[in-house]
Amino acid sequence: MKSILFSCVLFIAFTATAQRASDWCSQTKIQHFGKKPIATSKSLANMNDYDVKYVKLDVEMAPTNTSISGNVFSKALVTAPSLSLYVFELSTALTVDSVLINGQKLPFTIVNDTREVALTNALTQNTLFTAQV
Repeated sequence: MKSILFSCVLFIAFTATAQRASDWCSQTKIQHFGKKPIATSKSLANMNDYDVKYVKLDVEMAPTNTSISGNVFSKALVTAPSLSLYVFELSTALTVDSVLINGQKLPFTIVNDTREVALTNALTQNTLFTAQV
């Protein structure tokens, strides 16, 4: 009887320790990845100025290397009274060579994990526009 009781206590203690180890691992990951820079509140507000209606991903990957290439084509509708700054999120690990708004190549700036494109002419509310990155 004592050996069965001892086995049960040992099993419960081992299980409780295993759960704590798992929790420690997940908490460490959350803390590590939680420190990543995020978009500024201004950038987040600008991303709410349009509603994406269509997205086409054209991605090329090869099994012989670790790089990817391609582009993203999207159609969006302006929801704010006007849109003078097009903002989108993209990891800084990825390189952008150009951004086209309605077919026009425009310069962009990098702010943490966002790209910001100042439009030449502000778009008015309910205007449909295209973006290609």
